[in-house]
Amino acid sequence: MRRHHQSLLFLAVTTAATTPLANASELQDAFVEDANLSLQSRFATITREFKEAPQTDREQSVLGLRFKYETGKIADSIRLVTSIYHVEEVYTSGAAANDLLPVNPAGDQEERFTKFGEAYVELTPFKNFSAKVGYQPIKSLLKSSSGQRAIPDTYQGISAAYKLGDVTLYSQWYNKWSRRHDKDSEKFTTDLGAEIDHIWINGLTYKKDALTVDAEILKSANFLQKTGLRASYYWPLGEDQRFTAKAGVFTSDDDGSLFVVGAEAGELDDEDAAAVGSPSNNNGFGAYVQGIWDYHDWKFTTAVSKFDETWIEDNHSGDHGTNPFPTRSIIFPDFSNSNETAYLVGVEYDWHKWVPGLSTAFNYSKGEDIENSVDKSLGEGSENYREIFIKYNPNWLKGLAFQWRIHDYRGKKTGNVDGVKGDDFDNRIFVDYTYKF
Repeated sequence: MRRHHQSLLFLAVTTAATTPLANASELQDAFVEDANLSLQSRFATITREFKEAPQTDREQSVLGLRFKYETGKIADSIRLVTSIYHVEEVYTSGAAANDLLPVNPAGDQEERFTKFGEAYVELTPFKNFSAKVGYQPIKSLLKSSSGQRAIPDTYQGISAAYKLGDVTLYSQWYNKWSRRHDKDSEKFTTDLGAEIDHIWINGLTYKKDALTVDAEILKSANFLQKTGLRASYYWPLGEDQRFTAKAGVFTSDDDGSLFVVGAEAGELDDEDAAAVGSPSNNNGFGAYVQGIWDYHDWKFTTAVSKFDETWIEDNHSGDHGTNPFPTRSIIFPDFSNSNETAYLVGVEYDWHKWVPGLSTAFNYSKGEDIENSVDKSLGEGSENYREIFIKYNPNWLKGLAFQWRIHDYRGKKTGNVDGVKGDDFDNRIFVDYTYKF
């Protein structure tokens, strides 16, 4: 909690500075009459079973609460947002892990934590421009706050966007984050504990009629630089039918002295070539094409991704995204290994005619021809997953949402390929309810 005091002090100073710009009546409107107060709850359960390491099997169930307060506009250009996050254990068993709750230094699973999650000032000084300063959830092409836990990650920094016709330009700069499973605020680091000073994201989105194009550059200071280009176009095919074509090209490259052997331990096999801490390199490249056919209440998806060297998903230690490839696993793992070719087929059905708000989906993805990122002779592998996803947003209770994801991953390898994991069965249930006061 103490580490958030600087952000809260900034909010207080900003509020005080705006007071002369508005009279008492306007301030009352902003802080009372036009303010929004909401409570979002999430019951979350994660069950994980590892065939090759049953000692790490575990289950965690928690109740996550997000109590959020947003003022109305102050002087027509400033708004304050803050929220308190609390996560409370409902049930845990098995190995201790940083899934929904933190593990303390003694190796024991904590039972609860509370923190300030969001704490930012939103500025809209002129038309089509907005900026946020403080702790905030984020979403971009190459980095986003997670939606697969009881609460999201939040990031300390500045984000800004400007809409110019059909183009939206944006820039984001962050130097700290607060993880989704604990209360602390901390600097970004590599897997060896070296501090990454900041992460800087710059990008644009072009959207007109059926065409959407996204481009982004992400720089994890003195560690990693990534680029992404994605395009989407759809064609109406008649009543309740549409075909959408998507394609993307993405790179990851070492970008400074922090990128050494062991600094990205989960995905790169560089420890097979040199001692931990010695200089390393990455020139990852990945591309994909995807087709989506919406046919009445059905949606059929197919996609293929191809990689040269390993495309690194994590932008810093503990990060898990964003992975922009449609063939990836949302849960585990990345499906972006050296020389990997990954395929996806999926089908989704909307049951609104029988059960309004219910949809079900099945996805199958397979990755093959995977190689050790240093030398093929040191390891080869393949992987696949199958997944059932159920969503239900009932019309009989506004604000209620249910998600159930059943995920079965299988990995096979000879030698060493860090990106190919052991078999993992993952079961996740989220029940969300939002109440606005």
